[in-house]
Amino acid sequence: MRYDQNHKERTRVRVLAQAAAAIRGKGIERVGVAEVMAGAGLTHGGFYAHFESKDDLVAQAVRTPARSRCSIRNRSCRSCGQIIM
Repeated sequence: MRYDQNHKERTRVRVLAQAAAAIRGKGIERVGVAEVMAGAGLTHGGFYAHFESKDDLVAQAVRTPARSRCSIRNRSCRSCGQIIM
């Protein structure tokens, strides 16, 4: 199945949103990659297509301003309104 050219970026944003929410809720040490990926609706195996390591994921998740993260509940980006698949 072919994905459109923006699919990878939308997926990465979805993972970052899930990671940020989990980190805020539990703390960095209590959040695992498998949990984040499952929460984003993805498999653990796909993680390394988007991030080099858990440290890389955490660094990017904590740098992303909260207002631009995608809402998991609403499934759209708060800053631009783009629908997240």
